[in-house]
Amino acid sequence: MDTPRDLPTSTALIKGPRAVALLDVLGFSDHIRQSGTDGLDGYLGRVVQLAQLYFSVDTILFSDTIVLYGFDDKNETIDQLLELTSVLAYELLALGFPTRGAIAHGDISVSEPGGRGVVVAGVPIVDAHVCESQTDWSGTMLAPSILRRIRDLSHFESILTNPPESPDRFRMRLAKTRVQPCAKIPFKGDATHPYLEGFAVVPLPRVLEQRGELIRGLKTAIGHLKRLKQLAPDPRSQAKFQHSIVWLEEFIEPWSQEPSKATW
Repeated sequence: MDTPRDLPTSTALIKGPRAVALLDVLGFSDHIRQSGTDGLDGYLGRVVQLAQLYFSVDTILFSDTIVLYGFDDKNETIDQLLELTSVLAYELLALGFPTRGAIAHGDISVSEPGGRGVVVAGVPIVDAHVCESQTDWSGTMLAPSILRRIRDLSHFESILTNPPESPDRFRMRLAKTRVQPCAKIPFKGDATHPYLEGFAVVPLPRVLEQRGELIRGLKTAIGHLKRLKQLAPDPRSQAKFQHSIVWLEEFIEPWSQEPSKATW
């Protein structure tokens, strides 16, 4: 049996500004009851598998809550976190696990690797939780704190355009399409002002090399959302999916028209 002097007296913490994403799975308990162990294993396995592909981002998974945070505050790390959030939302939709979340930025404290357990605490986690809990859809918004960090919002080039361009230019632009403007992020409890105009994460597959992959990814995500809407038990639950469907359908038409000068 350990004596008091054998136990650690403190945990070394690393403090600094980071981007943090918090995702909650909607209808998690009902889905697990219906799908059983196989559904839970598929969910856990997919989150762990995808998280391992992004070396600058760490993941904490607690039941129906997923927390992502960057190892540092570099722009490249924030880009990785945004991409992982996009891919997780897309892949979990395919498994029947829709997510609602928010991404924030600020000072957090993280325990050093190799200690007993993991400690992650700070204002952006609270910020992301508050923003996420106020929204009423299946989507992930960007909180004002992360928008202040990014500053140049033109970084998120609109995918509501379809200019003639080379494959290399297209791939470069695709890297910036996972976050897009959203004029109507639905909020709870305010009938007078039910929407926030902001930015949100587009659920898309990890590999996007060609125009057709982007279109198929959007259509696939919309298809999963429509299926979940059909299975929703009441009008309010259906509305959560309809808000996301309407937003994503805005992107399909411009990209469905092939540019005359593109030959690939």
